[in-house]
Amino acid sequence: MSKKNKPFLTNQVNQPTKPNFLPPNLSQQVLGQQSMVAVETMTSHSGPIPAPEIIAGYEKVLAGSADRIIKMAEKEQDHRHQIQLRGQSHQAKLTFIGQLFAFIIGFSGIAGGIYLVKNDKSIAGFSVFFTSLAVLVGAYFYNIRKRSTPPKDK
Repeated sequence: MSKKNKPFLTNQVNQPTKPNFLPPNLSQQVLGQQSMVAVETMTSHSGPIPAPEIIAGYEKVLAGSADRIIKMAEKEQDHRHQIQLRGQSHQAKLTFIGQLFAFIIGFSGIAGGIYLVKNDKSIAGFSVFFTSLAVLVGAYFYNIRKRSTPPKDK
């Protein structure tokens, strides 16, 4: 028999075992008395709309309030999605602009180095050319490494 299909045995839960550490006359006095047990239950709900029981309570108090609560949650969700989409769009634009300026700066350095070498400034031209190239390659490998390493837990 699997755990799901086992019958619930109430006599095992409701009937306490007799204590063997008490003398017989005292255990009869203790077990003969009635006792009261207090049970406290706590429910928790998390989400944009209340639990169905609570919504039903609102509906009893004010007809149509359940529909209003659900519409309010839907509007809030749409608003959050719009803000998130706007933020992602803004971030994409900033990333593109940053890459464009990095390309312009890198290309200017490389073109400047080639120009200096062409005009008989070979040492200065090679240093500008290779420095610009090294900065671009270094930035590329830094970003690749940063993406591949998982973030550290604080």
